[in-house]
Amino acid sequence: MTERGFTGAGVGRLEAWHPGAERPGLDTANVADITLTRIEGGWRLTGNTACTYRVTKN
Repeated sequence: MTERGFTGAGVGRLEAWHPGAERPGLDTANVADITLTRIEGGWRLTGNTACTYRVTKN
């Protein structure tokens, strides 16, 4: 995940990593079942995408 977030297109499982101790606030479009899990060094984001999707920090 970049500093601003990311975009993509497709249908399926999404997995990304966000560094840092603070839980990121996210704004998403066309991503369902989002889960943030604390892991060593940051956060693991998982979800399911549909069509064109977007994940940005807020």
